[in-house]
Amino acid sequence: MNKRAWDITNAGGVIMESRYPFGYDKSKVLLVFVDASLDVRVGRSKNRKEYGSLSEEQLRELLIKREEDELQNGRRWFPEMGDYRNPDLCHLVLNTGRMTARGELEAVKAALRPSE
Repeated sequence: MNKRAWDITNAGGVIMESRYPFGYDKSKVLLVFVDASLDVRVGRSKNRKEYGSLSEEQLRELLIKREEDELQNGRRWFPEMGDYRNPDLCHLVLNTGRMTARGELEAVKAALRPSE
C-alpha cells in the first residue's frame, strides 16, 4: 500500500479488505477478510479475460499458487502477522461463496454498529 492510502486508512472511517491487515489502528478501520472456497473461485474465474482459455485444473493450480505466494509475501513483509488467513486479524470474515451480496452488505453494516 502506498503512503497516501496508508494515511487515509489510518485516519479512520474506512472499510478495508486486504490480504495483509497488519499495522492499522483497528479502532479506526473495519478490517474485512473476503474468502471463498477454491471451487467457487475457480468457477468465478472461468470466464474472465485475464485467464484466457485456461482449463479448470489450470485455474485451480494458478489460484493455489497465487494463495501460496500471497502467504509467503505476507510472512516476508510482515513476519509478526503470520498467516493472513487468520480470522483473528480482522473484524469480519465474509465467505462470499456462502453469502449473497445483500448478506455481505448486512454483515458489514452490522459490524459497523456500535456494540452495546
